[in-house]
Amino acid sequence: MHYLVPLFTELEWLAVADKRGLGLGHALLWLLVPLAYLTFTVLRARSGVVIENTGSLWPYAFMDRDALGTGKWLRNIGLALVGFFLLALLLLGVAALITG
Repeated sequence: MHYLVPLFTELEWLAVADKRGLGLGHALLWLLVPLAYLTFTVLRARSGVVIENTGSLWPYAFMDRDALGTGKWLRNIGLALVGFFLLALLLLGVAALITG
């Protein structure tokens, strides 16, 4: 799930999706997906139900606000968002190369 779905999503995008007219606004818009996931994980953690395979309220250690504290948690979330934004910029660059 964590490897094949992203890979095939990118391949599908490269092969089929209309890439004309993409711009910086799209890269910002694409940040809504990780922000929605962040919102879900925060709300889920507030439920107090431990995730079975992690033994934590959080799905990943870098998101474990209880263990990290607020400062490190915010840093990690910020770095993840920057990473997603850089990936979006890379995709915009690829789209520009493909569409000419």
